[in-house]
Amino acid sequence: MTHPPVLAYCRRAHRLLLTSLLSLPLVGACSDDEETAAPPVDLSLAITALDGSAPDAADPLRCDGTLAVQVAIEPAVGFILRPLHACGDSARCGYVHVEAFDAAGESLTSVDTVTTLGLLLLEQQDLPLLSRIDVVLRRGIDEQPVLNADGSEVTTSIDVARPVPADCEPVGAGGAPGAGGAPAQAAGADNAGGSPAAGAPGTVGGSPAGGAPGPGLGGSDGSDPNAGAGGN
Repeated sequence: MTHPPVLAYCRRAHRLLLTSLLSLPLVGACSDDEETAAPPVDLSLAITALDGSAPDAADPLRCDGTLAVQVAIEPAVGFILRPLHACGDSARCGYVHVEAFDAAGESLTSVDTVTTLGLLLLEQQDLPLLSRIDVVLRRGIDEQPVLNADGSEVTTSIDVARPVPADCEPVGAGGAPGAGGAPAQAAGADNAGGSPAAGAPGTVGGSPAGGAPGPGLGGSDGSDPNAGAGGN
């Protein structure tokens, strides 16, 4: 005859076993969810300022050809800015490539930056040609464009129509002051003519100043120069 306590124990063990078996699929599902990597967040780029003002502002370009391009990456935590070959094997790490183009699509200049500010340097003669600026995120592992989940590149572009200052000094005009060396040479010529303006030490074998000690071979007391040379 089976005792009641034993039957109760068997019933509790049966319920515990059944509960354990039913919970196995749920545990497995939770484990799979934890091991599945979250899909990468889509990134976007925007040019937010040129030389500190709105991209579409009519501010003139700089005569020195520098143009500061400020960009924004969204979401900011979705991409790590690092130099080339400093990203390990991460495809969500790299740098910003900024490039300027003319109306025909020819590149005028470009710069790579590991910040959200790229400083372009245009030749002065290219300032009137500036028509467009492109920005693209590039991977630090292979210099290739960063791609979103749909395969599209993370890039942006704006048209630029800023005026060029009319008072920019032409490149090379600064060489004119070099002609200022001529007056200095003329002054040196005057000194070589005996002016007491001490330019003589700078001349090799200067005439009056450099030659003055010559007669002193015979002494400066007025004695016969020939006697100073070991006379006859």
